[in-house]
Amino acid sequence: MAHHLQPPRIIETSHISPPNGTVPSNTLSLTFFDAPWLTLPLGESLFFFPYQNLTDHFLKDFVPNLKHSLSLTLQHFFPYSGNLIIPPRPDPPYLRYTDGEDSLAFTVAESVETDFDYLKTDSTKDITVLHDLLPKLPPPHVSLYWMSLTKSNGSDPATLMLPSPPIHTCRDVIKDPGEVAAGHLERFWSQNSGNHGSHDSPENMVRATFTMSRNQIDNLKHWVTEQSTNESPVSTFVVTLAFNWVSLIKTLIEDNETEAKEEDKDEVFHLMINVDCRNRLKCTEPIPQTYFGNCMAPGIVSVNKQDLLGEKGVLVASNAIKARIKDMLSSDLLKTAPAWGEGARKWGNGVEIGLALEKEKMNAFASNLKQGINKFEM
Repeated sequence: MAHHLQPPRIIETSHISPPNGTVPSNTLSLTFFDAPWLTLPLGESLFFFPYQNLTDHFLKDFVPNLKHSLSLTLQHFFPYSGNLIIPPRPDPPYLRYTDGEDSLAFTVAESVETDFDYLKTDSTKDITVLHDLLPKLPPPHVSLYWMSLTKSNGSDPATLMLPSPPIHTCRDVIKDPGEVAAGHLERFWSQNSGNHGSHDSPENMVRATFTMSRNQIDNLKHWVTEQSTNESPVSTFVVTLAFNWVSLIKTLIEDNETEAKEEDKDEVFHLMINVDCRNRLKCTEPIPQTYFGNCMAPGIVSVNKQDLLGEKGVLVASNAIKARIKDMLSSDLLKTAPAWGEGARKWGNGVEIGLALEKEKMNAFASNLKQGINKFEM
């Protein structure tokens, strides 16, 4: 049974909003890219930063700076201060910010029994320990902007090299190609989904981070290129995703099913990848890189189980992923939207892969990963 930490001690709860008068009251409609997320649990992030001083110093000197920089950040990310309004059907949900009324909750809490030196490592750790610590944080773009202002220690934002502020005003160029949003809204209404917050973490789940070195990735790319009849180069993203997909499939099936059985040799496994659509939609106007909103298209990669478990499973997976990406990039993504249904991140010269599994399966995955990568050593 997983051990839960004592809940963090709440020191202070307040509300932060953009500086008064800097952002007019506003509403933002949801596009068909936003609508699917209404029925899904929210993603949650946990960041660790070193702070050497005592709690009193943190509360007196650092927290006021955090609040001030957050207020300035919300001036550019004002929807985070607003609310998702869900009117009676058939009117669609929308985002609303009211100047002088809406704000973002800001909570300061202290955990006294946590070993942060252990939590920040890549080693396997009980997922409930992380879940117990999780604050409600906004997505990375707003966090990056907020951190930049915090580091400035109150300097005038106009004098700083800050990330580009988001753009909220180009939503009209994203046209729904086939009542996609309406379909997601129907599911939202039918589920009576007013609760899309995080779920309790399941028992016996652990999280770990695995790192593939530059040399290991190059060996993989060399092997895939050598084995493939297609002379086009293979990317780091494709080979690392393919290798980890195959390793995960081997882990999830039972030990006595390492070889595909006759009766299930035609079983198909699916992998979902995401494509950034900002530069790839055929809209009347280009969608800027700093567009505020969802703009990702999912692509499903399907491969026969027998092929994935074969000697050239990584090659088969690589070719399938590469072909799916090529197909998505060469097609009109808006035309395929009515049929729409966490991978690798570059870190230094290698790639970092985060994964959550049951503890026994995580141990098996680590073993499969190590054995698998050793086969490609040169």
